[in-house]
Amino acid sequence: MNEFANSFGDPHALEAHYAKLNAEIRIRPDASDEPFRYEERIAFNDDVLLLRTMSHTSYTVDVRTAADAYVVSIPLEGRMTWHVEGECRRGEMNLVSDLKLIKGARIEAGTSTSNVVFSSHALHSDLARLLGAPCHKRLKFERNSGLKRDDALALYHTAYALAGGLSNSTATMPSPITIGYLRQALSTILLQGCRHNFSDQLRSVASGVMPVRIKRAMDYLYANAESPIMLADIAESVSLTVRGLQVGFLRHQGMSPMAFLRKIRLERAREDLLDPDIRANANRLACAGSL
Repeated sequence: MNEFANSFGDPHALEAHYAKLNAEIRIRPDASDEPFRYEERIAFNDDVLLLRTMSHTSYTVDVRTAADAYVVSIPLEGRMTWHVEGECRRGEMNLVSDLKLIKGARIEAGTSTSNVVFSSHALHSDLARLLGAPCHKRLKFERNSGLKRDDALALYHTAYALAGGLSNSTATMPSPITIGYLRQALSTILLQGCRHNFSDQLRSVASGVMPVRIKRAMDYLYANAESPIMLADIAESVSLTVRGLQVGFLRHQGMSPMAFLRKIRLERAREDLLDPDIRANANRLACAGSL
């Protein structure tokens, strides 16, 4: 994991710095005649970025484009306001959001934050690991969703351990294996601590060791749920007899394979009904069809 300490006295230099992190931002200090000062400690690898910031200047930031990632921002001191999905969210509470939904922020002088940024690929991979099945839709956190105090503290201290310390310490960096486990611990805290469109499915995941062929059959059902599927198709895909498949599902899922398929389809239909974008498109199509 790479770790750096940076200090910026020019807003344009800070904009260029974030451009290297795949984010296009514009910074507007409150007073052009006052010196700009921003400090950060940053540690990152391909999956996660850990960032602790200290702003000595009041300014507004406009986000033009953002990386394909998710952020958890924990306020440490000061005041700030986020602009997310057309809403203003006060920075006294921790923020959990898809970076693509953040349009800007207002930061007061003396504001410090601790931030964990997950790459979209890594977070969806960890979600699939927890679900025991692939994710068929993009992860969406509920509006005003945030971590409870204990979960936020757990995430903060886990991030500190992962970075080997974001303060001026001589702590040694974790080994690659430890980094992997700590990063998964971070994503687990987030995915289990915040409400999102997979929360109900995550809570209903059966515990215990899943036989490989039953797990593969579940993957087959998730991947092909939109297509006509016969019981024999599922059994053939994992080289099991129909009876062996049924017994395995009853033992480890508490239902038959076809009942499990119906459950997947109902979950997806429910998510579509709750998705405002899909609902709006359906309404537009209905209106168009009535013309």
